[in-house]
This record gives sequence, structure tokens and C-alpha cells, in this order.
Amino acid sequence: MAAISCHLSSVSSPDSVSLSSTSSLSRSAHTLRRFPSVAVSSPAIRRRISCQTVSSAPSSSVNGKVVPFHFVCACPKGYEPDARTIKRALKAGVSKIEITNDPKEAVKGADFVYSDVWASMGQKEEAEYRRQVFQGFQVNEELMELAGPKAYFMHCLPAERGVEVTNGVIEAPNSIVFPQAENRMHAQNAIMLHVLGL
Repeated sequence: MAAISCHLSSVSSPDSVSLSSTSSLSRSAHTLRRFPSVAVSSPAIRRRISCQTVSSAPSSSVNGKVVPFHFVCACPKGYEPDARTIKRALKAGVSKIEITNDPKEAVKGADFVYSDVWASMGQKEEAEYRRQVFQGFQVNEELMELAGPKAYFMHCLPAERGVEVTNGVIEAPNSIVFPQAENRMHAQNAIMLHVLGL
């Protein structure tokens, strides 16, 4: 997957917001309250998220229940998420899913732009080939401008700067990649406590 755009639909209670899936998409929207720059509890929150990722589209699965939102994936032809993944996402609560080959169209008006590496672990032998295939899908300043001034940038890290995202985007004031990484630590701690029965 090269680009994903998600649009939140009606959210009755900001505290109940939860976006959930495996791999790089495994995030909880309610944890965004921890980000000082993101006002999830605000009634004026916009209803669109836009993300850019690559490595896990065909194999990623969606678990749990999610708040209804509009999800748009932009990727090169041949890298679209499979029908089973889309069906599971819809069943979990994603209200609308679009697949496009145009990242510029996918991010327009987005609240969040999400990126991942183009070649993940176990795919490094494909890295050079993927760099060619994914040309035009890099999250750069131009793409973020299309998303709008209120759009936040997210990445599950580590990032390959200059490949799937520019240095300028990842270091911009609207980049929340480091608070996002910190939230992951708290989530992992909670899982360990749960597994240990503490």
C-alpha cells in the first residue's frame, strides 16, 4: 500500500474512538488524546484521516471494532489490498473504503497522512524495485499541502527519510511521529501487564 486516506464519519463520543488493525495500521484514535497538539476531544474535530503506507497491504488484517470512517488507499497498480482484507475492514466498522492509484487525490482534505517504509522486513531484496514502482507516492511537502494546513503526519518508524517521506515532512511541526512512538510503548506495556495477569 502506498497511500491511505481515511475519513472519520460520525463519532458520538471521542472517548470511544478506536482505530484498530495489525501491522503499521495498528493505532487507537483515543490514544491521540495523549498528543498535546491533537484535540481529539474537540467537537470540531474534522472527520478525515489520510495515510500513506506500503509494506503490509496484501497481508494486513483488521481486528476488533472501529469507529466508522472513510478509508482511501492510494497505491501503484498491483499493490492494492486484497479483497479479504477489505471485507474484514468493512466488517470491523470502516464505513467506506476507496482504492486509488493517485496519492494526490487520496490526501485531499485529510486530517492525518500516514506513511510506512516501502520495503519492510523480509522484503529488502525488493527495495530497489519498489523504489521505482512507488515513484510519486512519497509523502512530501507538496502532498501535505494538498492534505491541508490542519493535517498531521504519522509514521510507525523507523522511517527511510528521502524515500517514503521527506526530511522536511517528518520534522515539520504537524508531524506527530515521536508522540506516536511513545504511545506505542504505553500500549506494549499494557499488553505485557495483561499477559502477565497484573
